[in-house]
Amino acid sequence: MTELSQTFTNNLLPILLISGAGFLLGKFLKVEPRPIGRVTFYILSPLLVFNLLTESQLSLDRIGLMMGYAAAVNFLVAGLAYLIGRLLRLDRPLSISAVVRLLVGPFVGLGLGSLFGLNNPARQAGVTEAAMPSAVLTTVLASEYNLDSSLVTAIVFVTTLLSPFTLTPLLLYLGR
Repeated sequence: MTELSQTFTNNLLPILLISGAGFLLGKFLKVEPRPIGRVTFYILSPLLVFNLLTESQLSLDRIGLMMGYAAAVNFLVAGLAYLIGRLLRLDRPLSISAVVRLLVGPFVGLGLGSLFGLNNPARQAGVTEAAMPSAVLTTVLASEYNLDSSLVTAIVFVTTLLSPFTLTPLLLYLGR
């Protein structure tokens, strides 16, 4: 087994299998997503953040640095997607969002990681986060606030499907 396929099998395949199982269960059981989304958004997410903050062994300075890094990466990637879409006069936000998130995001993460002075584990975590597909929580937010949830869902779906092709080599690179 090559190093690339082993990285995919050990890191990404389990996540994709669980996501696929959730998708199939949703199709066959006809689960209404809005109540589940509300429980996730209003209860589970805040509990997860609270737990991570109280159990973390990182100093407050380090937590603040990582939060600043994450905010900078997200704003820069979103701004780049918007600007590239406007410059190219693209009316397909799905394609530009997927390309910028998966292909430009890692480079933004690497650049800002150096600028923020992130080292080994923090750099690896930050750059990996910058390269991740769009989060499912964005679909929950779009649904909760009556935004274009079909577009957001499509972006999440496409970036999740394409992410193994960008994340696998990135994880291999960051692990060296």
